[in-house]
Amino acid sequence: WHIDYLRKAQSTAARWITGAFRTSPIGGMEVLAALPPIRLHIEKLVSRTGLRANTLMASHPILAALPNPWICNHLAPDVAFPMGTG
Repeated sequence: WHIDYLRKAQSTAARWITGAFRTSPIGGMEVLAALPPIRLHIEKLVSRTGLRANTLMASHPILAALPNPWICNHLAPDVAFPMGTG
């Protein structure tokens, strides 16, 4: 993952939304701009994608392209799905 690029883009957007100076703390700008931290947003997207994949029929062609942890199609909603973090 190149999460640093996403963090920089979000901090630029938060700075633009709030009109803050470049030296303003990013956390405060995110709160004022009502933006969740990018890491939490990515985790939410991964979780939603996993839940959506679990609702596909077992014969769906997308499941053929996914790694084995996604294929069983009977995972509980609280299962952590694989996500690169580096």
